[in-house]
Amino acid sequence: MAKDRAVKGTAQPAKPNVMVSECPLFQETAARYAKPGNNVLARYAEFIKTKLENPTAPFGASDKKNPDGTPMAQEVPGIRHAHLTHNISIFYTISGANPAILRVYAILTHDESGSGQPTNYKVQKSIGKRMANQKFPI
Repeated sequence: MAKDRAVKGTAQPAKPNVMVSECPLFQETAARYAKPGNNVLARYAEFIKTKLENPTAPFGASDKKNPDGTPMAQEVPGIRHAHLTHNISIFYTISGANPAILRVYAILTHDESGSGQPTNYKVQKSIGKRMANQKFPI
């Protein structure tokens, strides 16, 4: 049938191939938010949906690479974070292409990540070391 044939010039670009990998630290920190009425895990699902569509697309204005030279970035090169709520961020890296691998490290508050006020570099180094020692399935 004619409706089954592709119309010339209407092909959709291929979506990026993205694999998501969660480490034990992520499972531990995400479990804190698995409560009725808590929207953190719903925001995580939105984050994953955004990254599956385009892994380099920002998830809101706060989706940024941690500055080079900070303790966490020294422990986990390329570490990024994006706010899920005002005070809770997801920490992750993206590597490779086709497939891109999205490694999700943790969901942390500002104080837990050492990025609260005042900044706590000792906490950043400690959590960075924990992140660097995580084992991912892929």
